[in-house]
Amino acid sequence: SALAAARGPNAAERVGFVLRALSDAEHDLALAFASTAVDVMTEDDWERAREIMEARTRSDGRPNPLAEYFVERGERRVLSKQLALRFGALPDTAIARIAAADAETLERWAERVLTAATLDDVLDD
Repeated sequence: SALAAARGPNAAERVGFVLRALSDAEHDLALAFASTAVDVMTEDDWERAREIMEARTRSDGRPNPLAEYFVERGERRVLSKQLALRFGALPDTAIARIAAADAETLERWAERVLTAATLDDVLDD
């Protein structure tokens, strides 16, 4: 696919360009593209695209929903990695809770991972 071919040293810039162009497009279309793009990007590509999108706003001055998508997606990835490193393979229930969590909850859990004794201690509300 074209997205798979976009991998390489300029992949983040290419994806960032397309996402900026889509930021004023239909929200669902833009999120669908973002989801596909993130799946084919390397970690370094993803980090660069996230930096690009965090700094962007829509042409009408409103926050870009794609930037929020990338930030939350990154928070989920980092939290999942931290939890797996600390507590071992994550059960499906934990993966589902992380996928469904809002930004505030993800931040709270990310803080708890540093001091919690168990996975349940992190994810308990």
